[in-house]
Amino acid sequence: MFLDIGMPDLDGYELCKILKALPEANMVKFYSQSGWGTDKYIESSRQAGFDDHFVKPLSKETIKKVMD
Repeated sequence: MFLDIGMPDLDGYELCKILKALPEANMVKFYSQSGWGTDKYIESSRQAGFDDHFVKPLSKETIKKVMD
């Protein structure tokens, strides 16, 4: 699942935490995507439970690589 970090009301970090707590998400991989790619945002993504962090725009090759 790709989640954007900068969303109004509920950011991607919080949404990831909520979704990962669901038993149905046990086998789901979570990927953050953002226009922000500094170490601060990458670390925040890891702390929230994301499996990896990508800086937008994501290329088709990047998406294919993740999906394989």
